[in-house]
Amino acid sequence: MSAILAGAVFLVGSNAFLFIGQQTVSTGMAAILQSLLPIVTSLWALGFLPEERVSMMGAFGILLGFLGVGLIVRPDPSNLLGNEIVGRFLVFLQVAGVALGGVLIQRVGPTLDKAALSGWSMFIGGLLLHAVSVGVGESFSLPTSFEASVSVAYLGVFATAIAFFIYFTLLEVRGALETSLISYLIPVVATVVGVVALGESITPLTVIGFLVVFTGFLLLKRQAIAEILNETMGKKEKTGS
Repeated sequence: MSAILAGAVFLVGSNAFLFIGQQTVSTGMAAILQSLLPIVTSLWALGFLPEERVSMMGAFGILLGFLGVGLIVRPDPSNLLGNEIVGRFLVFLQVAGVALGGVLIQRVGPTLDKAALSGWSMFIGGLLLHAVSVGVGESFSLPTSFEASVSVAYLGVFATAIAFFIYFTLLEVRGALETSLISYLIPVVATVVGVVALGESITPLTVIGFLVVFTGFLLLKRQAIAEILNETMGKKEKTGS
């Protein structure tokens, strides 16, 4: 039950912050903020997964990660409460929630089948999102155009049902940290789609910020990444022999 609640509240429910934040944040910026998932997952793991330890090099990696976030967000002191800054903060809250959900589920070690875990998490999380929607005064409505219907169907089937099943499968096999590494692909895909389909742009400083965050994560989890690479190379050698 604890794993279901963690999935419902943090993995599903946190998406409310993303939906609201993306109203004022570009696709590319939201995607780069999503790529903070590995380093935020590492930080949550320090508190909830006792086997995690931070060395001096790892601490430096965390500092680099925060520096990278600063380069990405670049808050304007004269407009700290502007729509863009608030939107970025809301997207970051979603990232922090998803990261915490993955770590908590790994800590609990659920025995429930991943399909059932995924289904119950989405069901309870969906009820939670609808409750929040009603609480803030939103009215229920169905898509009124073909494009909107296709978008909702895609979000429901591919971006939610199938995506969560894959996520819980990876979480069971590889753990929260390794699963979170997938998020580094999000900025590449989303930025290209945003530029091509929506005419959005992204600044060089934002890209530099992402690279700084990525470097910080490599320093923080260099030993775990090295073990993954060694394990992968060992399997390839055994297969080749």
